[in-house]
Amino acid sequence: MRVLVINTTPFTYQGIACVIRNYCFRINSPGLELQYAVFDLHPELEKELKQSGLVYYRLASRRADSRIYFKQLKLLLKNGHFDCVHIHGNSAMMLPELVLAKNCGIEKRIVHCHNTTCNNPLLNSLLLPLFYRLSTIRLACSKEAGNWLYKGRSYTVLNNAIDTEVFRFDELKRNRNRKKLGLENQFVIGHIGRINEQKNHEYLVRVFKEFHDHMPDSKLICIGEGALRPDLEQLISDLKLEEHVMLLGEHKNVENLLNAMDCFVFPSKWEGLGMVLLEAQAGGLPCIASDAVPGEADMGLTRYLPLGNMASWCRAIEDIKNREQNRCKTSDLCIRTLKHKSYDLNENIKQLVQIYFDISHAGT
Repeated sequence: MRVLVINTTPFTYQGIACVIRNYCFRINSPGLELQYAVFDLHPELEKELKQSGLVYYRLASRRADSRIYFKQLKLLLKNGHFDCVHIHGNSAMMLPELVLAKNCGIEKRIVHCHNTTCNNPLLNSLLLPLFYRLSTIRLACSKEAGNWLYKGRSYTVLNNAIDTEVFRFDELKRNRNRKKLGLENQFVIGHIGRINEQKNHEYLVRVFKEFHDHMPDSKLICIGEGALRPDLEQLISDLKLEEHVMLLGEHKNVENLLNAMDCFVFPSKWEGLGMVLLEAQAGGLPCIASDAVPGEADMGLTRYLPLGNMASWCRAIEDIKNREQNRCKTSDLCIRTLKHKSYDLNENIKQLVQIYFDISHAGT
């Protein structure tokens, strides 16, 4: 069975591409061939793809050059002899890929939802009837994401699982990375995510400002890139936090930076699940998240707060700072919980492979 995996967002170390990388790059099952259609490909990820011997097609940007992107994708779907497409996205805006796949004679069409809202809800609503009609299999990263997009229609939850052992707390890595970044003797608040409206970096920095004014031995480190980085840099400058906030860009091995943190703050305006919360908790890291993040992401170390009252966020961070922590013990407990709740990557890979093979045998 030949499957074309299509990501409708940039292919970087963030977001949906991270899920695809975790799952599909590790699949090695006889009779199953995965190929990848990607755009805005991160250079380091391209090296990974080449070194792994994976077949990928680098297309024009879906956002900047949409006409060329869809022309290239149509040609690929027409000539690629694919049995199935697996389209990853956040809304019914996956519809153009569905239409192309249908018109090119591909009968098995998987849509995979990774969010609980979108930037254009009106357009999403208008596209839904045809989106439902053309999708043959529906997947979601969480119940909240599935209920939001599929609205009572059948779907399967495929957890945004992680390789739990990669994120297990390591004291040596913690000390080495804190020293490397000049974070010794500092209380380190961390965040991972694309710098965009969804991740709510402005709120994060303003909360940190309020906390830092009372706790000057603190730093904020942010991992990720995005279109709003210039605005964020300006805000950091306006608040005179240049020496205390570190924008580290994208990182391949985020587990090293999670080890270096003392608290993870995640004030998203919306989330499909919040996979970085799973990664943080696997490392025994206490987390504070907005109540817009699905409760499914809590493995016992996440406190949920509404957005708005920054003082409550500061108090929650201070509580973590004053709490005695045993990261090794809490990491071990959370990894057990992750496995019990089916967020271990190895088991979920088996589920995805079974989905592919069930599709291939349907109607035979």
